[in-house]
Amino acid sequence: MPDPLRFVEATAQDVRGARRALAGNPLFAAAMVLVLVLALGIGASGTLFTLTHTVLLRELPVMEPDRLVEPVRQYPGDPWLSSYSIEELERFVGDGRLLAAAAGSRTTRVDVSTDAGAAAPALVEQVTDGYFALLGLSAWTGR
Repeated sequence: MPDPLRFVEATAQDVRGARRALAGNPLFAAAMVLVLVLALGIGASGTLFTLTHTVLLRELPVMEPDRLVEPVRQYPGDPWLSSYSIEELERFVGDGRLLAAAAGSRTTRVDVSTDAGAAAPALVEQVTDGYFALLGLSAWTGR
C-alpha cells in the first residue's frame, strides 16, 4: 500500500520542479496561463448555455405548449402576482372564446405518518379534474 505522506512529498517536489522550469521560460509560462484561462472560459460558457437552455429555452413536455397560458392578476399597490380560483377560470372558459379549457393546481403541506408512527411533513400537489388530460400527460404513481 502506498504511503500517503510519500505521495504528498512527491507531488510537492513535482510542483517545485515545474515552477523552476516555468521560471526559466516565461514565454512558455504565459502561454500555459493563457491556455488555462481559455479552457476555463470555454467550460464556463458551455455550462451557462446548458443551464440557460434547460431552464429557459426548452419547450415544456406537454401537448401544445405554445397554447398554454397562466392567467395571473396584480392588485394595485401589491407587488405579488395572484392566481385565479378554479371557479374564476371556469367562467373564463364559458363559451370557449377566451380559453378553450381550464385546470388548476395547488401545493399543500400535509403530515404523513411514517412506519414508526411519527408524522413527517410532505408537500402534496392537488390538481383539478382533467388537469393531466388537458396537458396531455399521465399521472405518476407516488410512494
